[in-house]
Parts: sequence; structure tokens; C-alpha cells
Amino acid sequence: MRYMTLIYEYAGGVENLSEGQHQGLLEQHRRLQQRATQEGAYLGASELKPAGAAVCVRVKNGVPSLSDGPFIESKELFVGFYLFACPNLDAALELAAMIPTASNSGVEVRPLDDACGHAGSARAAETLARDGGKSLFALLNYLDEDFVAACSASDMQALVDQSLSMVRRAEAAGDYVMGGKLMAPATATTIQHAAASPQIVDGPFCEAKEVLLGFHVLACDSITAATDYAKSLPEAGLGVVEVRPINFYEQTAPRIEWNSSAPS
Repeated sequence: MRYMTLIYEYAGGVENLSEGQHQGLLEQHRRLQQRATQEGAYLGASELKPAGAAVCVRVKNGVPSLSDGPFIESKELFVGFYLFACPNLDAALELAAMIPTASNSGVEVRPLDDACGHAGSARAAETLARDGGKSLFALLNYLDEDFVAACSASDMQALVDQSLSMVRRAEAAGDYVMGGKLMAPATATTIQHAAASPQIVDGPFCEAKEVLLGFHVLACDSITAATDYAKSLPEAGLGVVEVRPINFYEQTAPRIEWNSSAPS
């Protein structure tokens, strides 16, 4: 089973870190990546740039519109994610509990719907960023929770199928890195990094009307190119696609191709 761990921070928790504190957090992440790699569980990790760098993409009546800043205005900031392949939820939670946070916030663990996944590019993100001279971007797909609740399995599959045209176009251009569809928020498990000890609770970390339905990671020449891809996603017409730049750090842990068993 594949799991996405959504890392949240409270406002100011990351921005106010000193360089030494930030490097200390990175070292903890490297140790986690090394362990997850040794266990064959590591599929990738990304640190998102601050929410202020985001661009939200909406398409109404065929006309796209762009707005600066994050889609969800909240004290809880989505700052990054890990992808793990684990035999069960307990194994995923054990790895997720090692994720450091700067201000005792939390990590949400959500299973991915492998039946609706997108195949990952064989080209590693590290190669695209280092040798290709491209920047990395996350396309975060949000829909209203009432809309998602009313969707049947076939409706959801239709959304995934519509997304495939964007995926294939990005793959053909050498821009696609990885992507997938998340299971419903009700399947989430949250690790709250309390001061005394981590607490594990059922449900998502961030209670919001908007549901993070899925994501794509692209390697593009500019954020303009990334938003052009976002405009063609069905979620841009039904909800919003938030485009967030990703911080690139060359990692010693190898990146395993994402969702290579997904149907083409």
C-alpha cells in the first residue's frame, strides 16, 4: 500500500527558523529517508516553498483565472510531503512519526488509491532539476467536500481519466515526475506532535471544507509552464488547482519510480 504523509506547520513555525535550525531539520529528514530506503519504503519527498509563492488556477466557462497565494487560508500550512510504500498503516505511521516539525504541529497520513493512480516518469526529479535546469512544482487538486461526497466511484474515475491527457502531455515533454489520487479524508490518520509525546488520532489534521483530492509533481522551466498544465486539469474547472514551487535538495537516498504498476 502506498501512503502520502502531508506535513503541516503553524504560521511562523518554519519562516522563523535560523539557518542552523533549518539544517538540523534537514538532517533529521535525511536520516528518515535513509531508513525508509533501507526498508524499501521510500518513494520520494518534497518540501513546498512558502504558501505565498503559490498560484491558484481556476477555469470558469472555459476562461482560466490566476490568483496569487494559497487556496486555503488557515493557520495550518501545508509545507511538504513524503510518499511511502508500506505493508500496512502501522508501518507507515512508524515512519511518519520520524518526520520533524518545527512547532509541534502534525503529520497526516493518507492512503493513495492505487487503482486510480498515474504512472510516474522514469526520469528522477533529481536529474530533471540538476541536469535539466528545470524547477519542480506541485499541482495540488482541491474540490469541495460536498461535491466529493456526491461523486460515485465511476465519477471519480472519470476525473482521473480526464487528468491523464495532462499527464501524457507532460510525460511527452519530459516534465512529469509523479502523481496520484488520495483516498477520502475519512481514511486519514493524524500524528499530532504534542510537547509531551506524539498522539495518534483518526481523521485529517486540517479540518476544511476543501478536500485535497490528488497531486502531480512536474519539472518545468517556469511557474507559467506549470500553471498552463494546471489549466487543463478537470479540478481547475470544478474546484481549484494550487501550484506550489518545490524546494530542491539533492538527496543521497535513491528515488524509486512512482506508481510504475499503474495502467497506461
